[in-house]
Amino acid sequence: MQMIILIVMALAVLYFGALYAAPETDKSVAERADRSGNVRIFRNLLFSIFIFFALDAAIFHSGLYETILKPDSYAGRVSHAVRQEKQRESSGLKEILLVGDSRIGRGFSEEIANHTAMARGIEFVKRAVFGSSPRTWYYLLREIDPSATRYQAIVLPMQPDSWAGLVDGVRSGGVRDISTIAPLLRYSDAWSFASSFHEWNNRRRAFCACILRGSAFQADIFDLLVHPLQRLKELQREPPPPKPGQRERQGDDADLVGITVDPTTKQIKPSAEISKFQRTSVKRRLQTFSTKGLSGDRFEWTDHILKRYGSSRTAIVIIRLPRSPFGSFNKGEALEDGANKFLHGDRLIMLDEHQFEFLEKPEYFVDQVHLNTKGRRLFTERLSEELVARVASAETSRD
Repeated sequence: MQMIILIVMALAVLYFGALYAAPETDKSVAERADRSGNVRIFRNLLFSIFIFFALDAAIFHSGLYETILKPDSYAGRVSHAVRQEKQRESSGLKEILLVGDSRIGRGFSEEIANHTAMARGIEFVKRAVFGSSPRTWYYLLREIDPSATRYQAIVLPMQPDSWAGLVDGVRSGGVRDISTIAPLLRYSDAWSFASSFHEWNNRRRAFCACILRGSAFQADIFDLLVHPLQRLKELQREPPPPKPGQRERQGDDADLVGITVDPTTKQIKPSAEISKFQRTSVKRRLQTFSTKGLSGDRFEWTDHILKRYGSSRTAIVIIRLPRSPFGSFNKGEALEDGANKFLHGDRLIMLDEHQFEFLEKPEYFVDQVHLNTKGRRLFTERLSEELVARVASAETSRD
């Protein structure tokens, strides 16, 4: 997109330069053109730049382009989650919101949780975005809860800022966040959003995404131009916002029983019943945690969320999700350790970090990080019971 801007500006300079500098038969006209030529070129160049920024604002900052984003893209998923929550009618119950990545998306069932919670005046709402990070959750919450008073509690996974790319085996370094969060960015975010990145190139891209949002959608725009009919079909297949009580996909029934891992050598001993995809996913998980340079003190964006709700009555609940199918291997994992040192707040609730370790077994996982149907049910029941009990306890204390 930056290259397109330069090309447009260069063509504008050449065009107006040729227009006003061309020789005329009338000498008086030529003399006037020569005197005012530079002023006209500069004026028209500024006018062209103004038009370009105005078009970017009208198309990308107005929300117009978000309606045709590729639904399966990261930005499309964020935009869809925001639309779902804004269009959802409140039931009048105490709402507990869960945000996170695919581990929450596939690991928690609203249907199972609300089966008993609604009878106690509580409703669970899930707005998980696959591949998202705490930076994404901050801007998502700002968009769907501008007054910071909508929810009784908000549940966040205990997740370092650098986690999202590592889960997928990709060292994204937060670059993916730029295109993912683009639908939620404002002009006023330019400095703060850009400064949250460490590398200069990423800061430049983040700054441009706030001022010229179209730059963040470059890949999506090209995909739309190359496959317009396919995009139209994808948009037509986009599922409508779920209704309360609507049955949802319960996940995969497969498991990883039969796979064993040596925590010292990190060698996998697969079973003949395990698919090639499952073996690859487990191996990739092990490589992720053998990578050096990871630390447990990267909770800056979770801390931003805590500060945003610092004066609100909304409680922020931090949970440690089941990490992998191999509990013995997790004992040596220090990626998420130390969160207690960096997260503080009057409304902060941190559940016991060992509460879901009973699920860290091959029979409860479908791949390296996602729970299967059985694990999903057990995790949902345990978490929802804990949260309902805490909400009830808080109400009793206030009374």
